[in-house]
Amino acid sequence: MKFKDFQNDKKPREKAIKYGIASLTDEELLAIILRTGTKEKNVLLLARDIIDTFKGIENFNQIEFNSLIKIKGIGKSKALELVTCLELTKRIKLVNKQFQYAKIIWPEDVFNLVKDYYEDLKHEHFYLLLLNNQNKLIHQNLLYKGTHDSLKVDIKDILYLAITYRANKIICIHNHPGGDSEASFADLKITQELKKQLKIFEITLLDHIIIGWENYYSINLNKKYLFPIDK
Repeated sequence: MKFKDFQNDKKPREKAIKYGIASLTDEELLAIILRTGTKEKNVLLLARDIIDTFKGIENFNQIEFNSLIKIKGIGKSKALELVTCLELTKRIKLVNKQFQYAKIIWPEDVFNLVKDYYEDLKHEHFYLLLLNNQNKLIHQNLLYKGTHDSLKVDIKDILYLAITYRANKIICIHNHPGGDSEASFADLKITQELKKQLKIFEITLLDHIIIGWENYYSINLNKKYLFPIDK
């Protein structure tokens, strides 16, 4: 059935306007983002293809641009729009949690702040938290995306952000998609070098936290060469 043949109150946009956005099914919500289908499939069927490909919307946090464009009917434009919406959703969740955990005292506070963002990610992501002297969060930034088991970090980028936002303290976070949160030798090496460079600018590296599957590893708590988190 062609999309134009649907009754108006069955079309996602018209249905949302008439009955409210909450009345829409998962396919209909996704169809609004996609806007159009293909010659072979209307937009609702295309939306269903995406949902089926990722085995339900509960797995949408795994969606990446390159995996989307492999689906027939999804070009670069549609893929970019969808991953943009998903990234915005993640950031909204993170900002909402920012107010709940506005002051960072313990590594567990950091884990609670970012665990939803890192859930089910297939590649390493490096996140930076910038804090003032009272350990209050003033800015957060996703700096890098790596591969399944590696991540390239440039200390100059971290220094630039810390100085730009006049941070007194920072916390680094990245994930191990394989599930084991324990720090690798490379993790310890970059942490030690970053701590040394930050000290030149009188900025404290509070911690480098590694996220695994439902757990985390605090280099600060497990290694003695970092400054302790202020109470």
